[in-house]
Amino acid sequence: EVVESASRFDRVVRVIGGAAAKDFYRVIGDWYPNYVEMLARKKVSKWQISPENTATEFKNKFAREKNTILKIMPPDFSSLTQTRITPELATIEIYDEETVIIQIWNKAIATSYRTHFEYLWKQGKKYTTRH
Repeated sequence: EVVESASRFDRVVRVIGGAAAKDFYRVIGDWYPNYVEMLARKKVSKWQISPENTATEFKNKFAREKNTILKIMPPDFSSLTQTRITPELATIEIYDEETVIIQIWNKAIATSYRTHFEYLWKQGKKYTTRH
């Protein structure tokens, strides 16, 4: 639903990634290639900002995908949640013993989260992959 939403607007999923990458990839499991293919088919990019101390797998996987930008924040920026943002939708994803995803379909709330994202985005340091 996040990819579909982004495809209707500016074709960007903005992610505030405080949750550990290993937990995200554990939960999405074998479905991840389908997600990446859907992003490509819908021509949707991902911009993510994550704390340095939980970003190892994002650096190894996410940052190597096409149409992605990863920015890094200091370690004290971490939490157990990950937030995905489009102009009409904000999802709050909790990766703990039990995975919980809360979807908020509200343009005012999505705009508020996007403003927060943009503030953090300006402070993040762009990560570039080393080949």
